[in-house]
Amino acid sequence: MAEAGRRESLRTVWQRLSTAYEWKLLTASQIEQLFDRAENIILELDFPTGNMRKLAEEGIRRAYSEQLYRALLDRKQQAAAELWQIFRRLGLRYFSNEQTAEEIAQEGVLRVLRNLYMLQNPQSLFSWAFRIFYSLRKERLVQQKNEDSNTSYAHEAQEERSLEVEYADPIDLIERIDQLQIDNQLLDALDKTLTNKLERYVILRIVALGDAPREVARDLNLPLHRTRLAKSRALKRLRENTAFMHLLREITGLAEFTQGVSYDASETE
Repeated sequence: MAEAGRRESLRTVWQRLSTAYEWKLLTASQIEQLFDRAENIILELDFPTGNMRKLAEEGIRRAYSEQLYRALLDRKQQAAAELWQIFRRLGLRYFSNEQTAEEIAQEGVLRVLRNLYMLQNPQSLFSWAFRIFYSLRKERLVQQKNEDSNTSYAHEAQEERSLEVEYADPIDLIERIDQLQIDNQLLDALDKTLTNKLERYVILRIVALGDAPREVARDLNLPLHRTRLAKSRALKRLRENTAFMHLLREITGLAEFTQGVSYDASETE
């Protein structure tokens, strides 16, 4: 990518993203510095160079993640407001209810602030926030199910089936992760490292979305031991791939995230 074309792409992407997500942390001079940082990030990325827009988006997103992270550390109100807006938009997308979306947004911001010290790679702030949202979403679904415990068995069965449909298709899962901007590098690395489709799907659910093996088994209509076996085999292969483990730590930014990815032979039983 030529330097002039790269800079112009960064400006175009910044205008679109900053307008859509109401990014207002930076002054005009700081925005120029953001472009410089985004260019450096792009040069460090192991991405195909053919898609200028994708590269620019990745550079801007990572560079602004760093800025938002620093502002959150400084407890700047604008930073918290922008983070709140991210959670709210996701909440509206999945629940279509303003009150629920705002409740999730409030809890999401609190969780990020409480655990901000755990994030080792500030470029991963957005991806980390998306994983927190998925945890909150799961908690809310469980809460709603408990509140509706007095409804008929037929209604509960229909709700279970709707959840299964939501997660059953691996292609749909990958599209959801991509839409939420979970790093495409992780998906590419998983595709190259795990050739078994079941193992890859199980790890996507566990690593990217934080689901438990029991939930994955239920959604795939498989015995629990099959899901655990797929998980164990996949984790063993991933642990043996040092390049993948390094990439995973870089993407997630969490030290404990990959420290907890270990192979437990007992799970194959």
